[in-house]
Amino acid sequence: MANSGGDAGRGPAVDFRVLAGGQTGADRGALDAALDAGVPCGGWCPAGRWAEDGPIAARYPLRETPETDPLVRTRRNVADADGTLVLTLGAPDAGTQATVDAAEDLGRPWLEIDLSAMADEAAALKIAAWIGQVPIRTLNVAGPRESKAPGLRDRVRHVLGAVLSMM
Repeated sequence: MANSGGDAGRGPAVDFRVLAGGQTGADRGALDAALDAGVPCGGWCPAGRWAEDGPIAARYPLRETPETDPLVRTRRNVADADGTLVLTLGAPDAGTQATVDAAEDLGRPWLEIDLSAMADEAAALKIAAWIGQVPIRTLNVAGPRESKAPGLRDRVRHVLGAVLSMM
């Protein structure tokens, strides 16, 4: 499901950036992939650097919102990005759906991929094509937390790492 699509293969993206909110699961997988690839990353996280596993580690270069409400972080990350990638393992939960709703409310392009229904390589090609067509230089990545989608962090890290290696 998405509101745009396209072709990939732009060469190295010197000015490409990844944003995420720092929660376990999809957010951490995205930040880890960016850090692994040497791609600038950041984003907004709730006040106190709150995540389900405790305070978000300092290795993730995130800015705190003044509020503890995760929806504030979600809207800021969507607003700061050229597009939002939503990665799930099955149907999106309420928090993940709030990201899609924010993208629609703010008129930002978004792409949702259920990784349980697609091989990693196919997902990476689809994402790279979408990034190239929109075009996106600042990508927000979101999805469920790890407790709601066990194994998602590693899948996102692998898929997004493959995308970043294509750029």
